[in-house]
Amino acid sequence: MGVPEMAEIGGIAASTLRAYISRGESDVPPLQATVNGRNLWARPVAHDWAEQRRRSPESAAATLSSGDDTGLPVCAAELRERLARRFFGVLWERPDWRKRWAMRHRNEAAVQEVADELAWSVAADTDSIINPNDLAATIRHAILDEFACGQELDKATGSKDSSFYGIATPVAMNRPASNGDSIS
Repeated sequence: MGVPEMAEIGGIAASTLRAYISRGESDVPPLQATVNGRNLWARPVAHDWAEQRRRSPESAAATLSSGDDTGLPVCAAELRERLARRFFGVLWERPDWRKRWAMRHRNEAAVQEVADELAWSVAADTDSIINPNDLAATIRHAILDEFACGQELDKATGSKDSSFYGIATPVAMNRPASNGDSIS
């Protein structure tokens, strides 16, 4: 198969593949043959290369990205949207709060902009709010505790048939917030 077919399998434009080849980027496999000036690869080689591209760190980052202009991962972008709605509700929709700081130039659009910026600030900095190492330790201990409880239950009942030590207790839930948003 030639450059156009190889590019299609890789999910890129033929011109992009040609650029990768000329710059030696993206781990494009070496040519297997050149016939009448055409670069050719075997179909299995092309499929292996495409699979490698799908598993690359860049591909994973693109998959996890929210795809919007915030540059936040999907979960942080969802958090930002929920926080923006909540901040806007507090700043604009509550007359007792709005009258404290609202002026002629602080209209609904301006307040929405402030709410969006506040929400982005929080969502982009969750590492300072929730330390990932502390969260990992908490999850590890919760799982180990569930396994220990399962073993103790088996010993207490004398059951030899059951060997399930999975997580039976819900560790997260979606519950509606007061404004209709769901909180995990």
